[in-house]
Order: sequence, then C-alpha cells, then structure tokens
Amino acid sequence: MESSSTHSCHEAWLVDFSASFHMTPHMEWFYKYESYDGGDILLGDNSIYKIIIHGRFKVRFKDDRVKTLPGVLYILGLDRNPFSISKMSGVGIQVIFNKDSYNMV
Repeated sequence: MESSSTHSCHEAWLVDFSASFHMTPHMEWFYKYESYDGGDILLGDNSIYKIIIHGRFKVRFKDDRVKTLPGVLYILGLDRNPFSISKMSGVGIQVIFNKDSYNMV
C-alpha cells in the first residue's frame, strides 16, 4: 500500500482508526461496483457526503501482494481515501503497529 509521501494526498490511502469503511472518490479504481443508496456519511470534520456506489477493487501492497477489498464506498467530492483498519481482518490482513510505523501482513 502506497503512502502519502509517494503520491499526492488525493491518490494515497490514509490509514484511519476511526473510519468505518474504506472510501474513495476514485470511480476508476473499482473493478466491480453497483449503485447504492447508502444515505449520508458524516466525516470527522462534520462534512456530510452521499454514499452512491459500493463495490470492490484490488490493492497492491509494497511487497507486490494484491488483495481485493470488498464493500468500498464511492463518495463523490471526498478529497482523501480513508482506509479502515477495522475492515482489514475481513480480508485476511493483520495490521501491526510499531512506535513510528506500521506493517500489513
């Protein structure tokens, strides 16, 4: 998984402890999706966005592993890509945190 130091913030995934879902404004990243009237989502800065699509896409990690992430929400207008730590165990990824870094195994 690429970090924000190698990509613009708009394209990088942001590891988020409080995110309930993986979310992105990048429709082109999905390989399978469907329209979804998911209502609204309230973000930490009190902004509200409509959930209009959910689907799957593949993430390539730095070690070239590829994992499919199901249940990713497409949210038009979002300017970041929150990556939900709590959703990772469902796809077989364990997140290990150290003092200054983290590793996904």
